[in-house]
Amino acid sequence: MLYPPDFDEKIINDEQNALLDLMRWLSERPPAVRHVLVPGCNVDTCMPLFQWAAEDPDTDFATVAAIFWQAEPAFFAQEFANGEHLDEENESYALILDIIARVERGFYSRFRFGLEAETLQTIAQQRAALAKLDKLPFAIPAVLAGPFAEGLPPVHAADTPSQNAKLWDMLFALGMWRGSRPGSADAISLANTGETAEQRRARLTAGTVLLGFSAVMGSLLYWLT
Repeated sequence: MLYPPDFDEKIINDEQNALLDLMRWLSERPPAVRHVLVPGCNVDTCMPLFQWAAEDPDTDFATVAAIFWQAEPAFFAQEFANGEHLDEENESYALILDIIARVERGFYSRFRFGLEAETLQTIAQQRAALAKLDKLPFAIPAVLAGPFAEGLPPVHAADTPSQNAKLWDMLFALGMWRGSRPGSADAISLANTGETAEQRRARLTAGTVLLGFSAVMGSLLYWLT
């Protein structure tokens, strides 16, 4: 992971610790859990997680494909077309080459999961950009563009951030989750009333202001008449 020189050290440590915790946590769960969570992670923040998933033969091929296209091979292909030197020390470029090599030697054997519409759109956009270039710095195996199985795999509720506070904390530290933390006042209020505690306070406050305004207008009209 790369950070600016003046980036807050505590934030860096929190992110790195959360990433290590998440990788340990995912290693103890079935591949379906990583398939649902990993593609949503930011490339810059979660590169070690992407590398770990790509190097694990238990990772489903659709997960690997999502990671591959999120690394933006079209960007590097355009750089190559512009005459730029592609540095294999670049983590994203190295990940792209590593996945291609693993696909070519048949490293992945699980083809059970589908992809979300957003990921399929990313693939289409990347392929459209690649199609405009005359020459590529790498040959992309056609299978990385699909077709994929239908639908996302089922995941136990306890392995989702809406039910697992520990997972929520890890994802939040990585900037991957913005829902209500399980067990929080917002989560409890949302389950009971369909709105978070903050939304309820805002609604009640707006109602109070409106009632006050109506009372003032009523008094004003009374005195004017």
